Amino acid sequence: MRVGLQSWGTEGDLRPFLGVGRALMQRGHDVELSFTGVEGKDLSALARNAGVPTRFVDDGYFAAHRAELARKASDSLGLGGPRKQFELILRDLMDPVEAAMLAAARELAVRSDVVVGHFLSHVTPAAAAEQRRPFVMIALQPVFGSRHYPPAGAPALGPLNPLLWWLANDVMRAALFARSNRSRAACGLAAERRFLPGTLGRPKRILVGVSPALFPRPPDWPCLLYTSDAADE
Repeated sequence: MRVGLQSWGTEGDLRPFLGVGRALMQRGHDVELSFTGVEGKDLSALARNAGVPTRFVDDGYFAAHRAELARKASDSLGLGGPRKQFELILRDLMDPVEAAMLAAARELAVRSDVVVGHFLSHVTPAAAAEQRRPFVMIALQPVFGSRHYPPAGAPALGPLNPLLWWLANDVMRAALFARSNRSRAACGLAAERRFLPGTLGRPKRILVGVSPALFPRPPDWPCLLYTSDAADE
């Protein structure tokens, strides 16, 4: 198959996608990766060494604004709690390159049989839906609710863990729901009426790039969720 991958974030968000891409190529698939890095770093050598064809989308913005973005990140520490901080992350690190990422996603979807995207990259599932391509989500940490563990950074509260997840999902909904529907509108798609992290883009499968040796799969996760070492998947 022709597999289109799209990721966004730091070097830590690129490496697992390179591992997935390399594994797919070793299995005989054609792979293309689109990546937007927020650190202003040149990661082209890393992609070349992995052997995965990679297009870097609008990294120049972050290189040009590195000092300003570092100051904003420092100023936002401890500001307004998780909901405000997550909104600021997307405002400063995704919104400025959203149009370029969406254009790259639409081109990628045209050339792909299946589209695989970072769980925060709301442009990727919109482009996949526009071309009627199946969409697979990759999450790089456990961001899906369970009775058996709390959200990252929260204390384990046993039977109250679902309440913590309701609050965590509300944080993500507040920041991502309107942005996701904005991408869908740009692709000529109807707005979604509800939002959960696991339903963004209606993925056929979700890969959670965490070793099951470190994070065993919770028994109450739905069957479309898989935990695995990303490089092995």
